[in-house]
Amino acid sequence: MAQFRLSGMPVCLRCGYDLRATPSEAACPECGLAAHRSVIEHSHPDDCPPGWVGMIGAASVMLLVSYVGFGFFLIAILINSTASASSLDEGILYILLVLAISHAVGNFFIARDDRRGASKGIWRVNRWLLRIVPLFPIAGLGMFIYGFRFAFWLIYGQTPSWVDEMNDLSYWLILSVVLCPAVTFFRLRWLALRLSRPKLAEHVTIVAVGCTASLALLIVCVFFEWGDIRHADISFFLLMVLPAALVGLFDLWATLLLFVVSRRFLQSAREARARWKLADASRGEL
Repeated sequence: MAQFRLSGMPVCLRCGYDLRATPSEAACPECGLAAHRSVIEHSHPDDCPPGWVGMIGAASVMLLVSYVGFGFFLIAILINSTASASSLDEGILYILLVLAISHAVGNFFIARDDRRGASKGIWRVNRWLLRIVPLFPIAGLGMFIYGFRFAFWLIYGQTPSWVDEMNDLSYWLILSVVLCPAVTFFRLRWLALRLSRPKLAEHVTIVAVGCTASLALLIVCVFFEWGDIRHADISFFLLMVLPAALVGLFDLWATLLLFVVSRRFLQSAREARARWKLADASRGEL
């Protein structure tokens, strides 16, 4: 289990007390938490702050829900692929918006570090991308749904030009979903390494590349063929079903990985709480 002594001014993770004059084998004079919990950087989640570990577990569950829902959305969009885009049920769009929000919230919380200023360099960039990139599909879906409803509110059926422009912008915003798997699973790879699971980290890397590439392929096929397919012919299977099946395969793979990560972090949260309670109980002995 890797441990590193922190540089800079050590403070208690619980109460913020200055621990520069407190030996690492002693307890915090303010709150009683064992000082080594704050002055030693613990790599494995079992030894990290239990609140952070539990938050990562809950965030992974939210990501898991969004990926499972996206799999069902693929099935729905294939069913509607032989008709025009306007035939998509509005309820499906609202469900997709909820899934996108769950995805964004999950990404926001897995971007949190176990201690302030822990991320450096590319990891800091990844944290900001996790917070920003998932917001674009939400904005795009919201604009698309608004334009979708506005078209039905019109009495004379004449859509203003600004509605078409807004829909065009919404499409571009939704396309940013291609970047989401790479950003999310780059962070999950780091979490898998902290779990001391290098094989899991390798699978996460494959899924990050596969999800991004397959989504890009599906979007290209949909862009060129959506609305031109009216029945299930060979073109439909080659340009719609096969790319969607590839996306579905990586989505299922991602779902299984998220299940493993969320389950392990929720277990680590219980272990971390037990260890931190033990660190408190040992104050009198220290």
